[in-house]
This record gives sequence, C-alpha cells and structure tokens, in this order.
Amino acid sequence: MRHHFPNNHAQLKHRKSRSVIKLSPTCFSANVNCAESDRVKPNSWVTFVKNVLAGVLSFSLMLLSMAAAATDQDVIDHYNRSCISCHASGAAGAPRSFVEADWKPRLAKGPQQLLLSAKRGINAMPPKGMCFDCTDTDYAALIVYMSTPKK
Repeated sequence: MRHHFPNNHAQLKHRKSRSVIKLSPTCFSANVNCAESDRVKPNSWVTFVKNVLAGVLSFSLMLLSMAAAATDQDVIDHYNRSCISCHASGAAGAPRSFVEADWKPRLAKGPQQLLLSAKRGINAMPPKGMCFDCTDTDYAALIVYMSTPKK
C-alpha cells in the first residue's frame, strides 16, 4: 500500500475506524501516535516562546535598573556639585536636603512653581541654583531627590 502526502499536513483516513488523522512533518512513521505528537508540539512551542520572552524581559529589566542607577548617579553628581553647599545645612533659609518638614510647604506650591523658583532663583538662592547645565528634567529630579527623606 502506497501513501501519497501532497503536503506536510495531509489527512489520512484510517481504514479500521474511518477516523481522520492529521499528519505533521514528524508523523510519518507507523510507530508514532500522530495525534499525541501534534498535541505536544504546540505546548513545546508555547514553552519555548515563554522562555524566550522571560529572558528578554529579565534582560530589559536589568538594562532599566542600570539606566536608573546611572540616572540616580547623575542626580547625585549634580547635587554634590551645585546644591549641597546650601541645602545640606539649610544655609540662608534653604530647605535642608532629605528633611520632609522643610520641603512640605514648598511642595504644596506645586512642581511648576518649584521649577520656576529653581530657574529664576528665590531669596538667597541664585538663578539656576549654581547648576548652569541643568535641564528642567534635572531640576525636577533634584527637587525629588532633596525632598525625599533618606531611608
């Protein structure tokens, strides 16, 4: 008896039960249970895809944490270069770094007002707070950094 398979998923009518069996590329042997083989392959494929996606996700999270650490270091560098001289001690009425009570009334004014004060200067604080290369994003990060209590 000769079988002709026009494509990889040909259908073969089983003579005894008259049931239809779908054949996959690996299911050409009489010793292989074709229906079981077809069921296992999609699950294996799904497992493979899940593993690949999990690897990509963990790699992405690692890159994000490295970027966050670099950004945190940039904020700390800006703080140490420009802000620490007044904000560490509260000189000339500056809100002290990491002291929530000092920052609470200023934060109540809103982020736009704080950003404007940092850029224009306020009271004894000079315009741009001695950070002449800071962007608006840098100022916002510095405000969050200084106004958040250390753990």
